[in-house]
Amino acid sequence: MQKNVICRIIGQKVVVLLTPSLFWSTLTALNFGAQSLANLIELFVLFSLSFFALFIPQRYLSYRKITLILCVIAFIARLIMPVLPE
Repeated sequence: MQKNVICRIIGQKVVVLLTPSLFWSTLTALNFGAQSLANLIELFVLFSLSFFALFIPQRYLSYRKITLILCVIAFIARLIMPVLPE
């Protein structure tokens, strides 16, 4: 029983860490937003936010809500970020 709980928590943290970055990559692959190698800074910032979001206690925000918020941030970043010179 204890092992199941630990595996579930680790799985949720992996989802929080990787889903927003994969969502950003999918948007980029679909040519949504500005396309430039300099826009990779968005991915780095998004991954950093995802990492720091892992330390938010679940009693304040569930992992599902954190993942949703980070995906919205990724979408808005792709939407409003201008083309950055390389």
